[in-house]
Amino acid sequence: MPSPVPIGQDAPVTALYGVGPERAFQLERLGIHTVRDLLLHRPRRYEDRRNVRTIHSLMAGEQALAWGKVIAKGVKWFAKRQKSVFEMVLDDGTAHLYCRWWNAPYLDGIFQRDDTLLVYGKLTSAKPRTMDHPENEIVEDGEERPIHMNRIVPIYPLTEGVPQKWLRSLIFRTVGVSQFLPTEPYPPEFAAPLPPVRDAVHWLHVPEDLNQPETARKRLALDEFLALQAEFRRRRKNLNSNARAFPCPHDNHLVRPYLKQLPFKLTESQAKVLREIRLNLAGEIPMRRLL
Repeated sequence: MPSPVPIGQDAPVTALYGVGPERAFQLERLGIHTVRDLLLHRPRRYEDRRNVRTIHSLMAGEQALAWGKVIAKGVKWFAKRQKSVFEMVLDDGTAHLYCRWWNAPYLDGIFQRDDTLLVYGKLTSAKPRTMDHPENEIVEDGEERPIHMNRIVPIYPLTEGVPQKWLRSLIFRTVGVSQFLPTEPYPPEFAAPLPPVRDAVHWLHVPEDLNQPETARKRLALDEFLALQAEFRRRRKNLNSNARAFPCPHDNHLVRPYLKQLPFKLTESQAKVLREIRLNLAGEIPMRRLL
């Protein structure tokens, strides 16, 4: 649920639903302080989870997406109840899939019999078909679109205490609120033929195909480059308006003998730069030059 209070990109992440002080502290370690930072937190890779496989067709050692209905579940304790394994059996009508999570007994209260689940992971055994710690999502009736399954799923850089599913859900919800999406910072011709910045942010986190994230990356990189150039221009204008240099006019009576001792002749470009430096030094504005 988005915050009922209208907020924009500059709002702190604590303005988002579900982000308290502790979560905000964890997100700071990822460089996320504001809503804008969250929307620009780029995935490190993507997983294509669009092709749902039947359980019977799963092969040992491969990553795959499957679905099924929970027909059995329970927690097994051992080592004097210091360790446990939660196991759940899914059935899709073709075979059974055993899903196991070690030392996560709380999951017994999250999943219920007859729940329909999408699971994504590697089949660790074929007899019986078993996945250890698969990523999962309960399929709710009337749900418009799953967040973690049945689409191209972004995988984000994380830090301690921030689960992948929680961060992905937070970003997914935030992208869906139009007031959080950025407005065009430059005239459209600056970015053509790249997409508008709002589309780029959406493609970055909710791509429809595997080409969209790269296109989005190029558009956002362009915005960063233009922002950097605008800051350089602002600083240069400020320097030219406020700073004054001590003019150092000179002739070439010291430079010419030095150039004659060089074992090569200057190129036209090098000679041009020398003339420009001479003019800069003679002016009243401090010279700022990368040679």
